[in-house]
Amino acid sequence: FVSAPGTNLMASDAGGGLFTYTTTYLATDGVWEDGYQYRAQLVAADKAANSGSALSPVFRYDVSLPTAAMTLPISGVSVNSLPSLAGTARDPNPKLGDSDSSASGINAVDVLLQRQANGYYFNGTNFGAAVETWLPASIYEASVGNATFTYTNANLDSALVSGYYSIAVRARDKAGNAQSAFTATGSSFTVLIDKDPPTASISQPSLAAYTPADAAVLGVQGVANDPLVNGAAAGLLISGIDLHLWYLHGGTSYYWSGSTFSATVTTLTANGASWTLPLVPTAVQYAWPGDKTFYAQARVHDASVLSDGNVSPSTGNLSGWTAVRSFIVDGTPPVSSMTGITDGSFVPSLGSLAGTADASLSGIASVEIRITTNPATGPDWDGAAYTFTGLPRWLPASTIVGNNWTYTSLTGAFADGLKYDLYSRATDAVGNAQAFPAVYGVTIDATPPALSIAVPASPPFNPPYSNNLVNAEATRVSSFTWGAVSDPNALASGVSQVWLALSSGTPGGAGNKWWNDATRSFSTPAQVPPVYSTQVYNAGQAFWQYSVPELAAQLNDGVNYTLYAYAVDKAGNPTATASQPFLYDIARPTATVSAPANGSRVKALASLAGSSNDPGDNPAGVYRVFAAIRHTGGGVKPVGWWNWATQSFDVGLGDPPSQPPAGGAWTQVASTTISGLASLAWSTPVPSGLLESSGTYRLVAAAMDNATNVQQNPTPIGSGSFFRYDTEVPTATITTPALYAYLNAASLGQMSGTADDEQYGAAGLASVQILLKLQDAQAYWNGGNSGTSGDWDTLAGTKYNQWRTAGGLSNWSLAFPLTGPMESRTLRLWVRAADLAGNASATPSNGQLDADLNGDGSAAYSFTYDNTAPTSRVAYPSAATNFTPVSVSGTAEDANPTYNPSGVVSVKLRAMRSDGAYWNLVTPGWTGGNLFDSWSITGLTSWSFPFVGAFEEGYRYDINTTAQDAANNWENAYATFTFVVDLTTPASTVLWPSNDSYVSSAAVQIRGTADDLFCSFHPVQCNASRKYESGIQPSSVTVAVAEIVVSTNWWDGSAFASGTPVWSTAVFVGGTLAALSLESLR
Repeated sequence: FVSAPGTNLMASDAGGGLFTYTTTYLATDGVWEDGYQYRAQLVAADKAANSGSALSPVFRYDVSLPTAAMTLPISGVSVNSLPSLAGTARDPNPKLGDSDSSASGINAVDVLLQRQANGYYFNGTNFGAAVETWLPASIYEASVGNATFTYTNANLDSALVSGYYSIAVRARDKAGNAQSAFTATGSSFTVLIDKDPPTASISQPSLAAYTPADAAVLGVQGVANDPLVNGAAAGLLISGIDLHLWYLHGGTSYYWSGSTFSATVTTLTANGASWTLPLVPTAVQYAWPGDKTFYAQARVHDASVLSDGNVSPSTGNLSGWTAVRSFIVDGTPPVSSMTGITDGSFVPSLGSLAGTADASLSGIASVEIRITTNPATGPDWDGAAYTFTGLPRWLPASTIVGNNWTYTSLTGAFADGLKYDLYSRATDAVGNAQAFPAVYGVTIDATPPALSIAVPASPPFNPPYSNNLVNAEATRVSSFTWGAVSDPNALASGVSQVWLALSSGTPGGAGNKWWNDATRSFSTPAQVPPVYSTQVYNAGQAFWQYSVPELAAQLNDGVNYTLYAYAVDKAGNPTATASQPFLYDIARPTATVSAPANGSRVKALASLAGSSNDPGDNPAGVYRVFAAIRHTGGGVKPVGWWNWATQSFDVGLGDPPSQPPAGGAWTQVASTTISGLASLAWSTPVPSGLLESSGTYRLVAAAMDNATNVQQNPTPIGSGSFFRYDTEVPTATITTPALYAYLNAASLGQMSGTADDEQYGAAGLASVQILLKLQDAQAYWNGGNSGTSGDWDTLAGTKYNQWRTAGGLSNWSLAFPLTGPMESRTLRLWVRAADLAGNASATPSNGQLDADLNGDGSAAYSFTYDNTAPTSRVAYPSAATNFTPVSVSGTAEDANPTYNPSGVVSVKLRAMRSDGAYWNLVTPGWTGGNLFDSWSITGLTSWSFPFVGAFEEGYRYDINTTAQDAANNWENAYATFTFVVDLTTPASTVLWPSNDSYVSSAAVQIRGTADDLFCSFHPVQCNASRKYESGIQPSSVTVAVAEIVVSTNWWDGSAFASGTPVWSTAVFVGGTLAALSLESLR
């Protein structure tokens, strides 16, 4: 093209008034330039020289291809809804910056959707097209070549089923150019469509009933799955399991919230294909509402999202709720009893045992019976005989029908004249056993007894008695005497009379008197034979008795008496005389508590203990000691006296309780068969369930002597022993440093945490200690602060004991020592607490400390101290390259790699060209700022950055790298790596001798030049910033010399004898001058 008026081009007459013009340039489009506008002028002349002209419309020549890219859906997500597609289209100016040039503009955008499962295409209605079907999108062109598009089709989302789909978009411009390549970002990609919900099920609990403890251990478990449909699935959403756990009470559902049951519907979450509810009720929480049926159901979300990557309203595809899983939690022991048997009765025989049992809710699993003549030592009935082995022997009931049971294997079980204890106990379907088996005592009596004296009675030989007119509590009273009498044989005549005599001392001894029933006094003179004064038997009775009010008034404290009796049957056969001495004692004993000590705090209490005393010169002696204990506060059990019968604290027992031994508040803790003991120590095991951690208690004791005189008013406030019981190990936790943290000097802080003894035990904290260890060095901090290895103990005999006491108790802290030895080390930290009751949190064994474990076997608390920055360096390319590198790579390493450095987590790079331009790693080009960036890096310890199209020859490039480790230490003292790209081969010339010259034999040196200067080869591109080359390698300049005579022979270093060139290394003296000395050429 030339300036106006230009050149007239002659058209050819094609006939019929049509003229055409063409050239090779037009045929090959050589005339036109992409982006410019054109207009043709037509001039016609007739043979009379008349002419006319016309201008064609302006048209623009555009052969650049437009592109389109999707913004919706986004790539890389699993989509559950795709009602539309959207994106951008571009038709770029082919001559960017040229105002005369322009693109023709976007004319249309088409979309293509293909289902990969069968290869069919969306046709606007369904995926039924077997061939590519491009569908038009709606476009909006904001400016020439810049447009957005949207494709919306009411049928699209419903036509999609789960699977993989290929989506492509193409742009067409107004010049008719259509996008043909789809490699650009967003032009085409594969999207996963997930329309199908996942599945969930509950696998545990699987049984019908559990104890609270078993239910708590088992928890709630299940499985979830997002199955592949057409080879595609979004997978399960993290923490995507929804769970309800509840029970019904009074028509109201109470839901588990993760910490308690409440009437508010609470949805809990779990995670994973095999999931477990993280926070399940404890055994106490399961048992709290009583025996109940619990219910559980679950559902699951998958990880699919909307097409723009946002979470869908239902958080992915959501399964339905599983069928409700119900299970019984039964923590109540069952009960059983015997029917047809009275405790303490006498029976001639027993052919079977029967009874009832109740085990709501879970039902009866078994009923067992025990038959023994001695509960403590046996023997026990084993179904065929009595045995002393395997005690106690529990035998299963023969039949259980509903709540009724029977046992029939009793042949040979009972013998005449023996007493038996009969027990029954039940076990329910979840394993709860009856806590206190029912017991019935029976006596088999087939032989009649003889006469006996019941009161007074041995043992001991001289039994003591009191007077309830003086001591109202006394039950062994001397105001009457009686005994048993019967005719033991079935055909006996029966008892007729019983005669009684009472002596006030040794018969015939000094001061001895016999009781005179007529005068109701000891007035009959002493005689050696007994003086029987009264007949005391009433016909038809099995006992005899003598009771007159005057008797007790005639007895004196501390005096021994003797009773004589004999019986006569109707046939006149007398029995042998029975005699029984006894002691009259009305002095009351006392008892005290010695263990636990008053005001103490204890963590273990196996028994309660104390002493007792019976005053006087001839005491009856301490016979029994009783103890009572009151829960005064703390814990969850009610305040009140312990009921030894029900084995629980009973608010119904008054305060003070009844006088011992009456009422459930008292239990016998000591007794003796030795008569006359002035003192007696007592002790008793602590009952199961009596003590609970954090409870406070008051223990009191009372004594009874052998005459049944009982200590009075033993329980006023302040009496006995007050103590606190604490078995709970105090807890101690670490809050700083953070677990698994990587820390430098700025973030290290101090060791701190919390400790607690108030929630359960409440004895109060006594101390908190820490143990700090350099993990790999097996060195423990000894409390020193010199910043040297002397602060750390590695001796096997002492290092495990380097526990350091922290400041504070409930909120404790302790400063770190100087950190020199800690550098680049992983440390382990343990904490333990002790309370005033002597409870202490678990101390790991030496082996556990060596293995970095806590006392419970879990991993010890860990963190890493790293205050040294990492280093990085460039390894590629070399300082001078003869190719165009497309990447820069190198290495990075954290300091002290043989220890435990935190490790490199980031490498950043800055590249500067010699003209001061910086490379932009985000949008590649020399348009960046003076900043470090890690964009597009691959790797860390061996890293690489892409630099496609970045490097040209003639420039010098300065590369800086800096690395960061996990402890936030940055490499600030970074180095600069410099390199040049040199793609031009250097040139060399021979200066001497000159071409076709003649030289004398004195010539010993061939000289010439070698040039690699960028500016020599590229003067147009050369400037102050672009003037760099790699330079001549001194050893690379070589010379070959040939002798041309008949044939060409090359100098081989000693003669012209080589048929091929022999290159010899010249001396490169710098600049462009090189020389080769050939001494032997002379």
